[in-house]
Amino acid sequence: EPVWPFTLDYVPAEPFCMHGPCPTKQYPGMWEIPVQRWYGLDGLSCAMPDGCSSTGDAEETLEYLKSNFRRFHGSNR
Repeated sequence: EPVWPFTLDYVPAEPFCMHGPCPTKQYPGMWEIPVQRWYGLDGLSCAMPDGCSSTGDAEETLEYLKSNFRRFHGSNR
């Protein structure tokens, strides 16, 4: 599920980052803009779009982009 931008007015209740260092203190007024996870057609997550496995096929790439778009925009916000 996508993580939306939030302030560090309070220490996050759960860590939203997969790789440290993660915020452990409050920083009033500072915004955290998380990088969204991408998911390849194989279901594995990757940090950036080019990090997911792909054959390079145009139709597969289009489906990959569409599936990530649908996952993000079909969430609770």
